[in-house]
Amino acid sequence: MAADRITRSLTGRWLPTDPKAIARLRGCTPTVIPLQAATLLTTAACLSLAFSMGRAEVSFGACIVFSAATVLTRVLSVTPGALGVREFLIGGLAVATGFELQDAVIAASAVRVAEVGVIFALGGAFSYELSKRVTSTFDREQ
Repeated sequence: MAADRITRSLTGRWLPTDPKAIARLRGCTPTVIPLQAATLLTTAACLSLAFSMGRAEVSFGACIVFSAATVLTRVLSVTPGALGVREFLIGGLAVATGFELQDAVIAASAVRVAEVGVIFALGGAFSYELSKRVTSTFDREQ
């Protein structure tokens, strides 16, 4: 009952009322769920690798829990890119589950550095490709 009341109060403000828009949202669900699962598992694998590089014995299941907690940083962004928030969350969860704080923060920071490196590499490559396409389109129009 409370869920229905909440849904009714949100409809029109944040939730679409158009039946076609609702159908489009339902159609996205089969695509979004596998992508989120892949993101969760990839982040868990990166954390597991980072922990193992630091000689910390952390199970893959614990890394999945840490990875799931970082999903919150994508939703509740306090700082740009959740900088420091993810590391704080992973460190707090590590201490709560009996792991060392410094191992968790170093592993989370290593994953962050790797992600930023990939973003810069792909961003540079795709920016170069985009500039080539824009230039060739501009040359053809003249």
